[in-house]
Amino acid sequence: MLVAPVSQKIAAWHAESIKLETMAMRAREHGRRDPSVSEATQALLEFVRHQEDDFEKQVASAPEMIRTHNRIADTRLVFARLRARLEATLGKVEGRQAAKATRLMQSRHSS
Repeated sequence: MLVAPVSQKIAAWHAESIKLETMAMRAREHGRRDPSVSEATQALLEFVRHQEDDFEKQVASAPEMIRTHNRIADTRLVFARLRARLEATLGKVEGRQAAKATRLMQSRHSS
């Protein structure tokens, strides 16, 4: 029950991340900077992180046999890959320095 609802949502978030990445690449190829792509990517990244935190809280309260199940590990991996794609997209939109600064701010905020 933990993985199925999240998996369906992750598929939609993944599709959106691909769309944003494509938009970022096109803008960059044409020498444009589109703040709306950056804002949408950042918003989706923050939302995904929040959903991942909620998922982890649910997993933490589940019985051990569920916490250690392969589907839980697979879902964690999918979250990590999705975050990586969104962070890479931010790097393409904002430039590498801005993306690093964003990650640094977020890691300080979550600590």
